[in-house]
Amino acid sequence: MAVDRKQQMKEITERLEQGVKDIFTSEMYTTYLRTMAKFHNYSFNNTLLIAMQRPDATLVAGFNAWKNKFNRYVKKGEKGIQIIAPAPIKEVEEREKIDKDTGLAVLNENGEPEMERVEYVVPRFRLTTVFDISQTDGEPIPSLEVNELTASVKDYALLTAAIEQVSPVPMRFDEIEGDAKGYYSDADKEVCIQVGMGESQTIKTMIHEVAHAMLHNSDFMKQSGEEKDRLTKETEAESIAFTVCSALGIDTSDYSFPYVASWASGKEMKELKDSMDTIRLTAADFLEKLEAAVAERSAERMTAMQYAEKLIANKEQEKTIFDDEQRDLIVNFAFKLDDRAATEELVNGLAAALAEDDKEEANRLMYDAQEKIENLPDRMIGLSEMHDYGYRKDDVLPLMKEGAREWHRLGERIYPLFRDGTAGDYASQEEIEQHDGIFGIKADAWDAILLEQREDYAENEYARPDFQLTVINREQALRLYDEGKQIYLVRISPWPILVTAREEIERGSDTFQIAIADLEQERNMTEQENMLLNSGEKQFGIYQITARDPEHDYRFMGLDYVQKKGMTVSRADYDLIYAAPLTDKDTLDGIYERFNIQRPADFTGHSLSVSDVVVLNDGSTVKAYYVDSIGFAELPDFFKERNMDLQKENLLNEKLQEIEIFDKPGLFSNGRLRDEDVPEGLYRYDLRGSDYDPGQPITVEKTVVVNHAASVLMAEELDLGVEGRLELGEDGLNFTGAELTVREFMEEQQQKGKGLIHGDSDHITVEGHIGTWYSVDETEIGGEKFFLLEHEEHGDMAACVAVNEQGKLVAEDLWNGFDEDFQEAVQKYLSEKWNMPKKEDVVSEIIEKAVPVPDNSAQDYSAVPVYYEPFSYAKENDEVDLYRTSYRLNGECKQAIHEAIADNYDGMYLGDDAVDQVVRQYGMERVGYILANTLHHKSYDGRFSRSNKEWAEQVSTPEHNVDRMTFRTDWVVDSHPAILDGFVTMFREELEAQKKLEQEQEQPFVKQFYVVENLQAAPLKIERFGNLDDAMSQYQALPSHYMKALGVEKNPDPLPGSLDILQCKNGIDTIVEDYKTVPGWDNPYIQNHVVQPLQGALAVQDVELSYELPDAYFHIQTCEDGFDYTLYNKDFTERDGGVLETDGDKSVQEAMTELLAEFGCDAVEGRVMDAAELREQADTVAEQQAEVLKEKLAAERPAPEEMLSFYVAECLEFTFAGEFHDHLTMEEALEAYDKIPSERMNADKCIGFCIEEDGGFVGMYELVVNDKVQRENINSINYFRDDKLVQQAISDMEKLMAARQQSKEQERSSTKKSVLDALRGLKAKKQEQPAQEQDKPKKAKKKGMEL
Repeated sequence: MAVDRKQQMKEITERLEQGVKDIFTSEMYTTYLRTMAKFHNYSFNNTLLIAMQRPDATLVAGFNAWKNKFNRYVKKGEKGIQIIAPAPIKEVEEREKIDKDTGLAVLNENGEPEMERVEYVVPRFRLTTVFDISQTDGEPIPSLEVNELTASVKDYALLTAAIEQVSPVPMRFDEIEGDAKGYYSDADKEVCIQVGMGESQTIKTMIHEVAHAMLHNSDFMKQSGEEKDRLTKETEAESIAFTVCSALGIDTSDYSFPYVASWASGKEMKELKDSMDTIRLTAADFLEKLEAAVAERSAERMTAMQYAEKLIANKEQEKTIFDDEQRDLIVNFAFKLDDRAATEELVNGLAAALAEDDKEEANRLMYDAQEKIENLPDRMIGLSEMHDYGYRKDDVLPLMKEGAREWHRLGERIYPLFRDGTAGDYASQEEIEQHDGIFGIKADAWDAILLEQREDYAENEYARPDFQLTVINREQALRLYDEGKQIYLVRISPWPILVTAREEIERGSDTFQIAIADLEQERNMTEQENMLLNSGEKQFGIYQITARDPEHDYRFMGLDYVQKKGMTVSRADYDLIYAAPLTDKDTLDGIYERFNIQRPADFTGHSLSVSDVVVLNDGSTVKAYYVDSIGFAELPDFFKERNMDLQKENLLNEKLQEIEIFDKPGLFSNGRLRDEDVPEGLYRYDLRGSDYDPGQPITVEKTVVVNHAASVLMAEELDLGVEGRLELGEDGLNFTGAELTVREFMEEQQQKGKGLIHGDSDHITVEGHIGTWYSVDETEIGGEKFFLLEHEEHGDMAACVAVNEQGKLVAEDLWNGFDEDFQEAVQKYLSEKWNMPKKEDVVSEIIEKAVPVPDNSAQDYSAVPVYYEPFSYAKENDEVDLYRTSYRLNGECKQAIHEAIADNYDGMYLGDDAVDQVVRQYGMERVGYILANTLHHKSYDGRFSRSNKEWAEQVSTPEHNVDRMTFRTDWVVDSHPAILDGFVTMFREELEAQKKLEQEQEQPFVKQFYVVENLQAAPLKIERFGNLDDAMSQYQALPSHYMKALGVEKNPDPLPGSLDILQCKNGIDTIVEDYKTVPGWDNPYIQNHVVQPLQGALAVQDVELSYELPDAYFHIQTCEDGFDYTLYNKDFTERDGGVLETDGDKSVQEAMTELLAEFGCDAVEGRVMDAAELREQADTVAEQQAEVLKEKLAAERPAPEEMLSFYVAECLEFTFAGEFHDHLTMEEALEAYDKIPSERMNADKCIGFCIEEDGGFVGMYELVVNDKVQRENINSINYFRDDKLVQQAISDMEKLMAARQQSKEQERSSTKKSVLDALRGLKAKKQEQPAQEQDKPKKAKKKGMEL
């Protein structure tokens, strides 16, 4: 059924138009407009500057604007775009006062003009920096969201090939920087498409860019006199892509609708409507060409086998009968070679031979065809399969993975092929294993292999190497290559291929070749070394470092350097370069001179230098000497193996990140670890990084040479499988967040390996109990360790249990730690263990001796805070040590209270020192907590007073409240309640006394504060203040280059006095600690009410400082991310600058020192100066630079042919937000301007002009706003003031507007006259009406309703 193409195009484009309209009514579009309004509308000159420096810029803003308005941050190292920014300055001058009514000078009583101070703004400009959105990261900018297409497409390969055929210019697939999916280059006349996209996205993008090539070729547009702006071009291209894809059954609306909307100048979709005919015609033409190309290629791709069978059928209709062998050969030949011409030639040749009954010719043809099939590098795959796969170029021949492995092993370069028609880079063995598709070998390389396999080529003496080769492994090849030896690839032919890059060995096979002579030379050096070191003959040898080991790289370095770096000079780092007999003349100095001035002809090393080693064998002893910076140093341990134990010891103490690989514990090192350095019991593996991000691990393998990301140490061996690697995926590698030394890790794993419980154990299962437990305390009895466990889920709400190291349950239902119940349980456990029922007394004695009754009287724990949170919180926040310390001290404090009561109660009274001795040791906070805990659990006991119980319920600290406190029964004091109640009362009295003392000590000490403007000025200017806030405000208002001071005047009781507390020294506000040395000043009031608030204010205050250095000026100030700094040259031009990001952990002095050190300056040499003065000088220079840049631009700007067109916008500020017309003449613009109805206007409407040069858009500006010609605004821009076309447009528009105004006035006068005439006529008509009504007959009035 024929397709009505015209109707089809109409329906699809109407759907496109409606889809775009829906976008304009969406919330997304409102958000888009709101965001675009935040971007500055740059002037014409700045638009030029931006285009010159970064032609691809789209949205630009300043550093702080990106941060504050858009939550985006400029990427590190990005170079800004310099533009000209206004920097007006305010000046004040005295002028004669003018009367506003008369315009004359106002006179004073003496008849003289009165003067007044007038402030005015002087325009100035300076250079400033902006950045394009592509130079930033952060929150996404709201846009008309364009969703990338991901759907698959039927006959994808066929369609892509057909589109390439339809394209009027060449097309290629490549990596494109940025976010572009593709582009049409008008200069190069080519289309480029981004690789790696989804099938539907690729098809749509190809059609979009081909549409550009069809419609927007500048040569064709020039010939036809067409001019189109960017909006129109993008609208046409995407609309054609949508239309063609829709006709093909590919839905691109999610992408195309918002894309077209984003390129429309307004909701009226002018570009889409104006181009509708072009879109429909071009899309129809595109589809016809595409369908023809698809049909042609479908015929071609009847499949090679189908084509062959068709040829066979045609010949057999002509009475040629092929036997099964011939038929199978023809089909296989077509399938493997995918060459229609060659297949047709084979069929015709065979048919002719059979017709002539020429069996010899038929056999020859079959042999040649079979040979071509067998000459493919991999018989498991043919060219048809490669072409169907998506790779259609003829530069490679296909390989399956097995073939790729084999040819890679034989030294050939193998390339991965992809379905989008592209090939990857030269693949290593690991990358071959990782690729899931097919591979290719270069066709020219394969031709060379086939040529080399020919007997006549092999017999050619010029093709054979003139030296013999032998096989070496990869490790040998890398070492010998680094030593400068020639390495060759292993190939099946005798012709060697020389390795030209180390990468060929790293990515190549496991075996390589080297000339036997070169390898023999290597071996001879080994024999020479044996003679040098072990022979009784006198000899000397020279050793030099040739290959650099990153861990022992000290080539050309002095011995001091080696020792400072903790390295040892070892034979392992050297190669023997030369050996010869030792004569009496061969002293160390003589050898040094000889091998620098008159080197022997057979010496192949470099001149004897620092780090070389000279070995002397005098026939009885062998000594090695290091060539040092000055003289020689003997190396007694040169030939000893490097102390690997030392390396292991260093590694044991190195802190590494704890990880899990597939839930198995390990340690992570960013560096490369070696097996010989790894302690016994651990296993080393390497992590391989991806090609795109070498630092991102993707697999774990035993050893990685290329793309090494990290090394790991594992507690147990990993099963790497037959392929020798494990894919990490998303969950294979996890960081626990902890750091351990290798030694700590090994000890922890050993304990876990033995299954022993330790003080940090958790997730412990206990026989007969549900859930899991963790260790909170431990003790040792009779040489055996026992652990107190708390339930991980129920915590202190459940009783504890005790187990031994093996996890065997010893005691349960423990509420008071290692109490009497525990001791009884341990006694029973040990008796059963020893199987000595009659030895209970011995067991009891052991327990009594072993149960810890620590004498902690000498320990002071008063400063250790109480830990209030449960164990789960401590573990989550890495505070387990704090939890366990507090847990232990709580138990000891409870016991200390019990003992203090026992020691100080005489049967009638509790001694006064009972509370004091416990508080001194454990502090008020912990004692109060234990007492409150006890009363909380014994609140039912009436022997405790109500006031003490109420106090216990309210116990808290400033950071914690009672609801979060953990109360436990094992911290309950067991003393008699009545006596304990008295102890609580005494504690509370002491607590109140302490609070009162603190309040008395903090009585006001300060009478008033003072601020000195500058300690270096004479006389001193001092202001006094009644409070610190006012004083600090005045202090901060003073410039930082003054040596200002803030101080205290104390109350005159007993004596008056004053002291500086804060001074500004060389620009830095510094707390002056003299108060600590003056008697009476170092008191809580000064510390708490003066020093601490000042320190807090300094920590958060904004700082701006400037310094004069010997060869520069330096400016630094606080900003949101840290410190904003600028380094100026002595001529006040900017040398460097930026933002030093901190986490608030650096002072301005530390930041300044760090930055100046980077610039090679010393902060100590800086002299503080007026920051405002430096800024003013720098701004002046920047303004001068801006003027020079403007003049340079003006001078360099060519004088192209200019064209002026006009536009009309309903909305002056956002031209896309309302009605918009462009490419108009002045008269057309005025007519369109008048047609915009005033009742729907939401903003100022305008007429503007567009300047185009050489057919390219330059800029636009408003000419008429609200019926007023903007002459003054336009002429404030130098470019427009000097432009003849612009000036002519201003004059012409003023004339037109004047004529328009006159016409309107005449029209209003005419309208007024016609209205008066109409009113008079109406009045006359009304006067005539009564007379006419008198002549009419009157109707009789009737009652009721008239029917």
